[in-house]
Amino acid sequence: MYNDFAEQTKKVLKVSSMVYTFNIADIPRYGDAVWGIEKKILEQVLVSAKMLLASLEGCIDFVDDEFDNIENFFASRLRTVIFNKPEKEIEVQNAIESLLLGRGLNKGIDYDRESGKFEFSGKEYIPDFISKRQTN
Repeated sequence: MYNDFAEQTKKVLKVSSMVYTFNIADIPRYGDAVWGIEKKILEQVLVSAKMLLASLEGCIDFVDDEFDNIENFFASRLRTVIFNKPEKEIEVQNAIESLLLGRGLNKGIDYDRESGKFEFSGKEYIPDFISKRQTN
């Protein structure tokens, strides 16, 4: 089971060298080894599972921090690019896009505008902006 979780983590984190898996063929079957060897195997799996969990938690914390950063950025800067009371939604969208461009983001690479669809409560929506997934 650990190897299955490790393989899924490799896909989520998009890393292969940082996630350790066990070669099942090299591990003795239950009852084929003395208790000390079996205990060592279980301890190695436990330590590896804890490291895997720490990696996943670190990824989640990073994403949460990025959401907070962009929220704070918009909260502090949006009024600086809107000079008159917006009459239409597109005026706010244009202001947000100006901020994104000013921050050095590239349309089509770092974000897209009004592309893609998602379903929520049986209704389909098109988001104003989506952030592209970053890959290293």
